Amino acid sequence: MRIRSVELRTTLMINAMYGLVEDRDAPGVGAYLAVRTPAVPDYWYGNCLAMPRLPAAGELPLWESLFEREHPSAEHRVFLIDAPEGIGGPSDGEPAATEQQASWQAGLAEFAAAGYELSAHDVLATDTIRRPALLNEDFDYRPVRTDEEWEAVLEASLAINAGQPGYTRGFLERKFKAIRSAVEGGHGAWWAAWEQRSGGRVGEPAGGRYAGERRAGERPVANLGLFWSGGLARFQDVETDPDFRRRGICRSLVYSACASITASGGGAGRGSGSPRPATLFVIKPEDDAVRRIYESVGFSFLERSVDLCKLIGRA
Repeated sequence: MRIRSVELRTTLMINAMYGLVEDRDAPGVGAYLAVRTPAVPDYWYGNCLAMPRLPAAGELPLWESLFEREHPSAEHRVFLIDAPEGIGGPSDGEPAATEQQASWQAGLAEFAAAGYELSAHDVLATDTIRRPALLNEDFDYRPVRTDEEWEAVLEASLAINAGQPGYTRGFLERKFKAIRSAVEGGHGAWWAAWEQRSGGRVGEPAGGRYAGERRAGERPVANLGLFWSGGLARFQDVETDPDFRRRGICRSLVYSACASITASGGGAGRGSGSPRPATLFVIKPEDDAVRRIYESVGFSFLERSVDLCKLIGRA
């Protein structure tokens, strides 16, 4: 399947690091992708299908049958969509294009009527990280490396996502195991903001204070993943403890991770890896408040992202 969307390309890039992304073809819809994460079967967005375009009118039964064929025991349905123009789809203004857009809108309406949640977000990107005017230097910003640090980040993520559907301890343990494997394979890095300050400046390259291990009394108050391949780098699961929000910590963490990775290849030691030169950093912010964080370090609009999600048994 030929992919136009940079956001979808980077999503599948990460999925391939965790599991499998396989080409498929079916009458009526053509080429599509089957995504599997065998080690984390309850990872909704890691066990899904990728559509080559917005679904057309009448295609809902076909797409659902294809999903059930690929993921027969799944308790969810997720479709990633290659639609960088957003829910309106591409158009040149010609009558045929207008008719096609009407079909896509009808197709999305059929999915909505069947209980699917439509998510459409702006995607931001930059190839030049800008130091923001205000940085919170009261925390250590460094990659997660030791068993103790990985466990601390898992516990922090569990607390941050408490009450969210699907975020059980078992799910996060399986997911972080897959994440750690990808990191230690040199495909990315997982960063955290640690509450106890130990000196040094924000964004200092590895070999400085990032070279240390977790100290007694430290705890992660924010964390994120950054994975790269082929000149693209994608953020994943950027999280901040609610008690530490609106203090510039996330902005400082994003800047520190990007600046250190760009300058020194992500740090010394096992699993540090390195994105290629002229890396395009990509992020999909969930709301305007998060968007402003990324804009403060140089991100700007790139395209739109669209997906459909349904949990079985929910209206």
